[in-house]
Amino acid sequence: MAVLVNRNSGSASEIVAAALQDYHRALIIGDTETHGKGSFYFSEPIAKLTAIPLDVGSIKITSGKIYRITGYTIQGTGVRADIALPSLLDGLRTQERFRKHSLEADRVPREPFDVFKIGLLPFERLKAASFQRVAFDPEFRFIEQLNQERQKAEANHQVSLSEKTRALQLVIAGTQAAARDFARMKRTARYQVVEEISLSDKGMARKGSSGKTDFEFALEAQFTESLRIMMDWLHERGLP
Repeated sequence: MAVLVNRNSGSASEIVAAALQDYHRALIIGDTETHGKGSFYFSEPIAKLTAIPLDVGSIKITSGKIYRITGYTIQGTGVRADIALPSLLDGLRTQERFRKHSLEADRVPREPFDVFKIGLLPFERLKAASFQRVAFDPEFRFIEQLNQERQKAEANHQVSLSEKTRALQLVIAGTQAAARDFARMKRTARYQVVEEISLSDKGMARKGSSGKTDFEFALEAQFTESLRIMMDWLHERGLP
């Protein structure tokens, strides 16, 4: 099987993904790494810990870490994908390790275990075939362009107070989005009007959009490529 993950996959979903990966029971596909929350906690009423006799809520107390059968923890490191795909979450500092006072990653002695030998995965061949497809897939190129635009905007710590400048920025962003929508329609041979753009001194008004966000298109691209990877895997095992 294949398990799709991204940088927001955390806690229980990471534990399942890590176990399936360690035992070679599944191929982990998606973002380079998951969220990295490998700790657990319990809640304790504040009144029980102090002399305050009132119900003023409770506090969460971290009480332990979760370790993989290999001895490594997912805390702070997450689960690394066997085959990473471009994502609109690439470069975002949203994982557990970027939070203040998060627990450090460490390891414990490895436990002996046997992998699922029947399903040993041809990682390198599957990865190479996927890399070739992704390199020429228009939607993944859009993802890379959008990430570059976001990183450029994040690096610019100035925001213009000029209404005309802001309106122009909206026009540029809208034009780029319309161009992406048109390119998508052209690939699927659906020539129709997907949006109407009108410009005024107040900026850009967009109507009749394609109904999907760039994030949704990016997810579809990942799902499609994951299916292709699975088909490659089946062919490796001699299945039609």
